[in-house]
Amino acid sequence: PSPPQSVGRGGQAPTCPAMDRKLGAIYDAIDSCNFKVALKLTQQALKSAQHNQTLLSLKALCLERTAKQDEAVKLCRQLLDHGMTEDHVLSTVSIVFKAHKCDEEIVKMYEYASSKDPKNANHMHGLFKGYLRQLNFVKMQQVAMKLYKQDPQERYVFWAATSICLQVKQDPENSKLLQLAEMMVRKHASSNEVMTEQAVRAFIDLLQREGKHAEALEYLEGPFGDTINIETNKKLLKAQLQMDLKQYSEAAKTFEAILVECPDDWRSFWRFLDALSLEHSITSKDTTESALALLRKMSNTLPAEGRHNALRGPRLGCVELYYRQLKALLSNEADAHAADRSFGDTATAFQEAFVAYVEEFAHLPCICPDLRLYVVFLNEQAELADLRQLVVSKLEGRLRTLDFPENLRELEGVPLRETRKVARSRIGHIELLQILEFDKGLPKEHAIARVNELVTLYDQLIPLSVDIDEREAGLADELLGIASNIFVDLYIREQREVGGITYLLSAALILERLVSRSKYSYVHNLRLCSLYLLMGVPQLAYNAYRRCDIKNIQLDTLSHFFLYGCISACAYNSAAELCQDVTAFVQGFNKDSADLVFHAFNHGSYTKAIEMLDFKTRLDNSHAYAAALAEARVLEIKLGGLNVPSVCQILAPELEGAGDEVLVTSLVPSQFSCN
Repeated sequence: PSPPQSVGRGGQAPTCPAMDRKLGAIYDAIDSCNFKVALKLTQQALKSAQHNQTLLSLKALCLERTAKQDEAVKLCRQLLDHGMTEDHVLSTVSIVFKAHKCDEEIVKMYEYASSKDPKNANHMHGLFKGYLRQLNFVKMQQVAMKLYKQDPQERYVFWAATSICLQVKQDPENSKLLQLAEMMVRKHASSNEVMTEQAVRAFIDLLQREGKHAEALEYLEGPFGDTINIETNKKLLKAQLQMDLKQYSEAAKTFEAILVECPDDWRSFWRFLDALSLEHSITSKDTTESALALLRKMSNTLPAEGRHNALRGPRLGCVELYYRQLKALLSNEADAHAADRSFGDTATAFQEAFVAYVEEFAHLPCICPDLRLYVVFLNEQAELADLRQLVVSKLEGRLRTLDFPENLRELEGVPLRETRKVARSRIGHIELLQILEFDKGLPKEHAIARVNELVTLYDQLIPLSVDIDEREAGLADELLGIASNIFVDLYIREQREVGGITYLLSAALILERLVSRSKYSYVHNLRLCSLYLLMGVPQLAYNAYRRCDIKNIQLDTLSHFFLYGCISACAYNSAAELCQDVTAFVQGFNKDSADLVFHAFNHGSYTKAIEMLDFKTRLDNSHAYAAALAEARVLEIKLGGLNVPSVCQILAPELEGAGDEVLVTSLVPSQFSCN
């Protein structure tokens, strides 16, 4: 029998068997990342087929992967001039163009292909993605509408509607276009009984953008709303729409239903209190009774013995309620005569709820993050000094009841879990007292004694951390962090005295001991980084920063810990490396963002596509990225010898067209030469 007709990879058209064998060998070399061999095979195959676009596109790819970028782009532009229509050639060439930010060439390539074959959906998809790279939302809408006319699928009408939403976000004056998007979706929905959940969410989002909250709520409660499979998500959306419509009483009931099912949904409890506050005053009797009744329901959600104690939401909800009431009374938002509870009663209720939460959950590592907002509130309000002192005295009393034996052998027979719980409870109380500024301002002798006490307790608890993974935080790590903070506080108070720097050195040594056991603790490594930069030791700061293994979005949020300190310490090479990391992350994300957003479009996640584009915009406008770009130029000048020719070369892109060395000389501060 004759052999079956072979089809090359990438969906290319059938070719002769000899060419198929050559292409197979090339693809195998590319799949194994052996691009030099693939390039050699491609050049050999081109001798017998000089104008084969498949071979030429593969050659361009191999040139790009073997660091011959200029040749690769030149070859791709030659293919562009001749025109390409085959999918596998277009996709291969687009890889090279994308790597070199040739967005205009990608668009031209797919415009030509789609003009030759308008009914080819792959070409239209490529064109849509090309316009997406350029953020040309008008053209995206036009392509989506053409696709919908050819094939009236749900996704295409929402591609067009989402493109319109993006146009309005880009220019709010185009808000009338939202009516066109709504009309398109309604027309499609009228002829289709079934819509996906993401489509329903996208349409509700569209109505919200138009300010048609009542219609959005009606649509959600209709048959299409049933496509939202998770009932809690549907209720959350309903409650949000009710809040937008100022139906605060109905919204509170919806949030209450959510919280009975999900007692630890903290965001919903916040919105529940918001709804009650807008319906009544936060200090009113109705608000207090409604909130406390809901908290009791939340506590009884898991009736099994002991299980309800794991729910932090109900107890923390009491703290939040009285915190809001105190805040309202202090800011005169509530009329003192109209308030149903006096300031003293509210303060007492807050203190009782705060201490009750600590008693229940002090053994959890989240105790300080949970209560930090309320502790900061106590520290900042002078009117609450007595309340703060009362809380401190209560915590001190609780701490004395949690004495830990100096020798762990005294706890033999006690389950390890219970031992750790007692230890964590003690540490939790110490952490809370620290952020309540219990240790701040201690006399020098008392401060050093306090440090010795904390270090001794840390040594006692080391055996309880022996089986914890090295990438996890140790049981008592925060004790040494607090001890380090005490030394930093001493330095701030006594830095003008002789030997004041020794306090910083002591703080750094304590943290070094900590990271020797918990080397992946990024919090303490960042503390070390800041201390070393303050002491003018950039290399040690660099080592601490690198141990944090900061990458991806963390480069945007955490790079400031290291960058400016390095520049101040004249560690220009390290600072330049960090600037390069930040810019490489942002530019790498921008290079791939169009593919990610198109992936969201293609899989029906229309609201996610908008969110991802918003994230891209925020990243492009981030301070860390702007600082990295600016500082990289300055560092390049400093590391380049600071002579005028080198400065001209570095600043050439920014000064293109000036052509005057005097201009460059005026831009470079004269003090650089003696810095």
